[in-house]
Parts: sequence; structure tokens; C-alpha cells
Amino acid sequence: GRVPEGDRDHLLALGLKSSHDLEHRIENVLIAGGLKTGRQKTHITTFALDPVLNAFVDHRRRTLTGRPDDVRMAEGEADSGLMIRADSDLLRVVLENLVDNGLKYGGDEPLVELSVKREDDTVHIAVRDWGIGFEPSTRGALFSPYRRELGRTGGVQHGTGLGLSIARNLCRKMKGDLRAHSDGPDTGATFTILLPHSSEGLAS
Repeated sequence: GRVPEGDRDHLLALGLKSSHDLEHRIENVLIAGGLKTGRQKTHITTFALDPVLNAFVDHRRRTLTGRPDDVRMAEGEADSGLMIRADSDLLRVVLENLVDNGLKYGGDEPLVELSVKREDDTVHIAVRDWGIGFEPSTRGALFSPYRRELGRTGGVQHGTGLGLSIARNLCRKMKGDLRAHSDGPDTGATFTILLPHSSEGLAS
């Protein structure tokens, strides 16, 4: 009874967010170990992409205490009915890492936007932010394990530095890839997940 009633919901939300962040960090460490030893398994299935993305965005918005609009689907994104072949659990991990990265390096008022398009037999899931960006020449180094970028104040950001490395390796285990693009510092960044499109219908 020592916590004022008006503060309870806010403090509970902060506690839940901290638990979510800790769970995700532990998950990253375990996956990194599995990738290093070759024991990380994939369970590739065919599924509709839109429900997975919508559920992911809804979940992330609930964990963003006081700022749910920091993560959104791009305007005009209608249900495309796209089917992909991937591991839905590992795709969620990839998205978590990319969204966390966008919020971390998104500046004072971060915004992360997801969009989807299909090119031939590949589905592109773009995760874009309008933050600090990076020099195009450093693109490859971004995926090095334990690398952590400097924030606007010059300080190293918190985290394990494993997120982008894990995300790209998981994409490749799902027969896809992960690409990074920025026009330079302070222009934002876009990380694009590439996964195989499937023309198959949902399994009964």
C-alpha cells in the first residue's frame, strides 16, 4: 500500500518492460551460443506474413511505456496476403533485434517503421528509422559481433552488441539475408530482411 494508486499502472508497465528486455537479452545470448556451436535449429514452415507482423507490432507497442507510437507499420500497408517460408519464432527474434536497434539509435524522438514488398521470389521486410545512420563504408562492420555504435552524445549504447550479427545469421539460416542501408550520418538507417516467398497456401 505504500505505492500511490496513481503510480501503480505506470510502475507495473515499467517492470513488465524490464522483464521483457531481460528475457530478450538472455534469448540473444543463448541463440548466439547456438549459432557458434552449430546447434541452433530452424523449423521452416509456410505461413502468412501479415498476421505475424501485426501481432509483433501490437506486442511491441504494448511494451513501449508511454510511447506506443514509436513503432508502426508504414501508412498504406494493406494486408498483402504474402506467404513466406521461414521460422516464425526466429523471424520474431530478428524483428526484435532490428526494432531495438532502431529505437536505440533513433535519436531523441525515435520512430521505427516496418514495410513489406515482394520482388520476384523474395519478400522484403524493411525496418526503417530516422536516427543517427552510418557511413555507407561501415555497412559490413555493423554485423560484427559485440560491436556497439556511439550515440549522439558520444557514449557507447547499452546492450550486448550481438543483435545485428544474430539477425543476419538467423536470416541466412532461413535461406534469406539481411541488408543495411544509410545515406550517411544523421540520415537514418534501413535494415531489410529478405526471405523466400511461397506460392503455397496455408496448411490445413
